[in-house]
Amino acid sequence: MTRSRPVCCCAQAAIGAALVSAPTTSAATFLARDLWRTGFAGAGRISVGIALGVGIPFGLLSGYRGGFIDALISRITDAMLACPFLILAIALAAFLARASAMP
Repeated sequence: MTRSRPVCCCAQAAIGAALVSAPTTSAATFLARDLWRTGFAGAGRISVGIALGVGIPFGLLSGYRGGFIDALISRITDAMLACPFLILAIALAAFLARASAMP
């Protein structure tokens, strides 16, 4: 640990000079934050939120009710985990391509 601040007091000017001197094909904000990475981080938070929003209620329902509801939710979950993601993505792409080609 140091007592002095490790960053420059004029960070925006230094980052702005770096952006001007080294142009890239990706978009960046004035603080040199990559917009693609920021977007993907937001998409990760959204997908986790959806998974929690769906998984917690179904898990609570399955644990509380038990019996047939528990078996049904367990079998649906097993079926989803049994399908490899790539095969599911290929099937979905083929279905969507076929559906968009129909008159």
